[in-house]
This record gives sequence, structure tokens and C-alpha cells, in this order.
Amino acid sequence: MSELSNSHDLGTSSPSGAPLTETEVALLEIDEAARIAFKSVEDEQNEALGAAPAQAALADSYVARPRVDFSTLTDEQKKDRIKVFTKRAASQRDRGRAELERVYAGAMSVKMNVSWNDLTVASSCERFLGMCDLSPYTIGRRGPSVLGSKATTTVLEQFSALVEKYYEAGMLAKRGAQALFDAERDHVFGDDEWVTPEYTTAAFAMVIHAKNRSTARIVAGMAAWDEAIRLASVLEWNGKIETSKISDLREQERKGMYSIFSFARRSLIGLYKGTLKVEATKPAKELGAPAEAVPAAADTELTTA
Repeated sequence: MSELSNSHDLGTSSPSGAPLTETEVALLEIDEAARIAFKSVEDEQNEALGAAPAQAALADSYVARPRVDFSTLTDEQKKDRIKVFTKRAASQRDRGRAELERVYAGAMSVKMNVSWNDLTVASSCERFLGMCDLSPYTIGRRGPSVLGSKATTTVLEQFSALVEKYYEAGMLAKRGAQALFDAERDHVFGDDEWVTPEYTTAAFAMVIHAKNRSTARIVAGMAAWDEAIRLASVLEWNGKIETSKISDLREQERKGMYSIFSFARRSLIGLYKGTLKVEATKPAKELGAPAEAVPAAADTELTTA
């Protein structure tokens, strides 16, 4: 992996004390964003291999290695894989939360209070939203001088399309769950025949500083998914849908959010590589690009059990 700065403070002067030029500041900003993206890729590849493959050189075009069949592993190997998986999730949460809390000097942002009840939506927010906010912000600021205006516009449009797909799928899931909830609730004659479970505490709550307008759209999509899962859970408590329907909603939310996250990460890596000379790109090649994004969430339908 290339030697990218670990500092969140990009600074205004070089080690010699001389003021940094605008170009140097831009490169430092790109390097910092790329460092976060590269680390995320490295963690994910380690988890896929079930070990820490720091010694393994990865191809320039990342080729996903097949996962080992979990059922064929020994008890000790299973414990090791679980440790790697848990460590990866914890690392993603730590980095994701840090990015959400980070305030960028000179950047206009919108303060948003986010709170989610479902653990899957909460995890998506904590692990993935920071990267999804950082990427369009960095590319919008630095992309034109590295990739060119046309390419930058194309990348941002593709990113926006994924965000919109996630949002629309969440709204569709919410509308479907609400319609079924209303229909089933109307068939109940008394409150004693209908169970209304409630969350005792939020699974995730914090104040974030959104640096890009697309982040607000993602948050709105998360709210829709969170409410769809809540309604579906009430229906399940009352025996109106199968438990698997809730699992389907959670899986589709995660796939949709991961598709945005994966594209955001690849885009930052592409931006970083665009600042290197062809003959000096080996450090970036050693980590390569992450696997192709998972297709965005499909339409979700809830049917009475």
C-alpha cells in the first residue's frame, strides 16, 4: 500500500515549514480520502480470504477470491474466521463514525440528526455513510483538475443514480409495508386482538455533518427502509407475514447501500490513481480496486402469510 498520510489534519505547511501550495493541499486531500478507501478495500479482502494477507500481492484489477466453504473448516478455523469478520465490521464502524463526525475546515455542511431503530439500517449508516459522503465531496472538489470536467460529471451522475435507486427502493418497500399494515389493521375489531411492539431504544443515533447534497437523499432512503422494517416487524408479530420477509427487507437494504459505498470507494481510488505517473502507479496497483458493486436493491413486496 502506498504511503498515504494517517493524519486527519492536512495542515497548511510542509515539514520544512514552507506554506503549502494549493496543488499540494489538493493532493494531500486526495491522499487522505484514498487512504480511507484503500484501508476499507484491504479489510474486505482480508475478510474474504479468512486471514490477514498482508504478504499477498493483489492484482491491479481486483479479482474476488472464492470464499472457503465455512462448513468444511475446523472449529479453530471457524473461530479465526469469525474473529476476522468481527474485526472488519468493528474497523468499518470506527472509520465510518469518525468520518461522519469529522468537520472539514472550509467545507460547507449541513448538520443532520440521524436515528435508526433497526440494527441493519444502523449498521449501514455507521459503516458506509461516511465514505458515501466523503467521495462525492472530494471528487466534486478535486475531480475536474485530475479527471477532467466531463469524467467528473459522469462519475457524480453515476453515483447519484445509485443513490436514487436506493432511495426509490426504500420508498417502495415502505409504501408496500404501510399498505399491508393498514389493510390488516382494519380487519381487527379490537386493540386486544392486535399486538403493537415498540423499540425500547434506538440502535444508532448521532449528529452528522453532511458535505454533499446526495447524503441527505441517502439518509431519507435509510429512513424509508427503517420504517418499512418496523411496519413489517409489527405485521410479523401479529402473524400476518413470515419472518423471512423481514430478512429479505434487511438484505435488500444492505445490498443497495453497499452498492453506493462500493462505487464511492472505487471512485476515490480512481481519483488517487489519476494523480500518479503511469510508471509510478505500482503502490496503488498492489491494492487494486474493490470487487464490483452488488446490484442495488430490488423491489420488495410484502404478502400476507
